[in-house]
Amino acid sequence: MKMLAIYLNEKQLDVLKYIFQNTSIEVFNYAVKNYNIQRIYTLVENGVSVNFFSNDKLRASVFVAELFNLFQTEYQGLRAKEIKTNMDKLERLIKFRMSCKRSYYNELRTFNEFRDEYNLLNVRFSEFRKLYKKYKS
Repeated sequence: MKMLAIYLNEKQLDVLKYIFQNTSIEVFNYAVKNYNIQRIYTLVENGVSVNFFSNDKLRASVFVAELFNLFQTEYQGLRAKEIKTNMDKLERLIKFRMSCKRSYYNELRTFNEFRDEYNLLNVRFSEFRKLYKKYKS
């Protein structure tokens, strides 16, 4: 957590706390599962603009977009979703090959490469989830 304090100022933390406190667990999980964290903001957009930006929705939207980009850019989200789909396919193929007692080492190597890239893409995103848990409780 201390690592976040280095690049999140007080206003960013306050806005993030407000967003998390006003987002249900169902909405949060749906947005995270679909790599669409901007969806979280759309549900509390009015409250954020009124409470932090004198009802200036444009400034609020830009601020939150930049804040969320610290955790996951749109490209990272799309790439993570693509990798996850490929990993799921490879996992099914590996299980099938194992059941047929066929070689699956090439697929396993590819799966591991995808997993490593996926984990790198989601390092900061996992911090986003930890912050949600912290502020929601």
